[in-house]
Amino acid sequence: MRACGYTLYALAICGNHTHELVRRHGDDAETMWWNFATAARDELKRRDLVPYDHPVWSDRPYKVFVYTPEEMWGEIDYIEKNPLKEGLPRQYYDFVTPYDHWPVHKQRR
Repeated sequence: MRACGYTLYALAICGNHTHELVRRHGDDAETMWWNFATAARDELKRRDLVPYDHPVWSDRPYKVFVYTPEEMWGEIDYIEKNPLKEGLPRQYYDFVTPYDHWPVHKQRR
């Protein structure tokens, strides 16, 4: 979601749900979910993959907050393996940014 200024560290699109790991942002979690859901819904409809009046998302976002690099790596691993549980292939997206150990950065000397 470059238009919103979000940094996406992981994404899995499964049969009936998605997982995203988004870097902390000025928008709250519900706003970010709404922006992702709206963009995905609009793209599915634009490509005629769902009928125009078909509801794509339920209004039940689930959020988990992670704070340390160890937690981030754990979430990335979980998200990347999630499609495999459904028999889907591993997923790669060019707009997903490799994790850079944020929020911990090397200190300047």
